[in-house]
Amino acid sequence: MTEPKPLASILDDVTDIEDGKKTSLRSVLLNFGDRAFGPVLTICGLILLTPLGAIPGAPFALCVIVISFSLQIVARRSSPWLPTALERLTVTQDNIDATRENLGPVLKKMDGVVRPRFRWAATENARRFAAVLTTLLAITLLPLGVVPFGAVLPGAIIAIIGIGIMARDGLALLVGFGLTGIAAAVIINLIS
Repeated sequence: MTEPKPLASILDDVTDIEDGKKTSLRSVLLNFGDRAFGPVLTICGLILLTPLGAIPGAPFALCVIVISFSLQIVARRSSPWLPTALERLTVTQDNIDATRENLGPVLKKMDGVVRPRFRWAATENARRFAAVLTTLLAITLLPLGVVPFGAVLPGAIIAIIGIGIMARDGLALLVGFGLTGIAAAVIINLIS
């Protein structure tokens, strides 16, 4: 039996929902269901690891996005809520093909590392706990955002948790939980 490819299959899901030449962002999100929260958290976390995360105001904006999506997980939403203007955005077939071409190989390589495992650690309650942690991590972005690259550690943990949610990888979630504990200990030690 072949191992599932949870990240690469996201691109297949986009193919399945194509409606003519354009697809609404709402349709994409509805098709992904609660897995759609993972990519948003992952992307926000990864941005915090880049020089873009050091731009004044960027940590605050990403904090708002992470908290918004995390609280939706805690509230057990079946798919992410977006403002109507964003839900109406459309994606063309060319956009889908370009994304598949650029991200497909990266997602396939990531599937070599992440996959559905430790299912007991990737249950709905575990994902809700992960969302609470990402909310707390996002709050730390407010004071850490003024320190150059101070948001790197929370960003890395948010990205790992996002990948765990997206891939239903309990091991990734457990790593995120452990790193959150370490980060909390470091922050408490620095404050005291």
